[in-house]
Amino acid sequence: CKMLSPILHELAEEKSGTLKVGKVNVDEQMELAMRFQVSSIPMLVVFKDGKAVAKSVGYRSKPEIAAMVEGAR
Repeated sequence: CKMLSPILHELAEEKSGTLKVGKVNVDEQMELAMRFQVSSIPMLVVFKDGKAVAKSVGYRSKPEIAAMVEGAR
């Protein structure tokens, strides 16, 4: 989502060294999309120690995303 991209970029810069942000094109990575049951985009998934610990579908504000990330710590 073009609206989320700047927010995610900001958070990645602010939390450099403790947070990695990646994007997946679900049209190109259909198996991955199926594995994580992507039914709608944008979808955010927060991982900790290789496991999904939080999921969100739809636009979220920067404070909401930051709270998701902090909740995974």
